[in-house]
Amino acid sequence: MSDRFWISTGDISEPYDAVEIVFGYGASDTAFGNANNRGAMRFAIDAMAIQAQGLGCNGVIWIRFDRIVETVTSFRVWAAGTAVRVTPRGGA
Repeated sequence: MSDRFWISTGDISEPYDAVEIVFGYGASDTAFGNANNRGAMRFAIDAMAIQAQGLGCNGVIWIRFDRIVETVTSFRVWAAGTAVRVTPRGGA
């Protein structure tokens, strides 16, 4: 089995079994160490990946984001995706 962890906002071409919906959260404030939108999104993706790995999965696909602006410099990012067990073709 590959050590690769699959992340996608859409479908993937490899065969997989869908397991469960997972959720993530990120923030732009300094409490989470994220000063920008990209950092907040990465934090949300990382949270989903941790949940997926806890379920024995090696990927999260069909990820969707929702950004909530709180002030001019502060926002929150919520994300949801499907945790999957990917079986790469050829065992790679």
